[in-house]
Amino acid sequence: MVFSLKSLLGLGLLGTAAAQKTASVDNDGAFLAYIAKHGKSYSNQNEFQLRKSLFMKKDEFINFFNSQPNQTMTVGHNKYSDWTDEEYKRILGYKSQKSSSHPAL
Repeated sequence: MVFSLKSLLGLGLLGTAAAQKTASVDNDGAFLAYIAKHGKSYSNQNEFQLRKSLFMKKDEFINFFNSQPNQTMTVGHNKYSDWTDEEYKRILGYKSQKSSSHPAL
């Protein structure tokens, strides 16, 4: 089963956020807005929870960074905000030292 915003609405999962604390509702709302904006879908509830957790960790960093008084820039979410570090490194062409085929000189 693929979890998208439409399927979450159909399952009534959005309604459960109303029973949670206000901060949690705000976090759920931010993540659901992120899903809708970027057209995300997840294969099951476990992946949904993993991606939400990754998003929330990045959200904490973003809020902390942007709250610093001496910052000359701001940061925000993008389509990679629910990715693991390993997934992001793959698109950058990151290769670990272990996989290097070049012998030490």
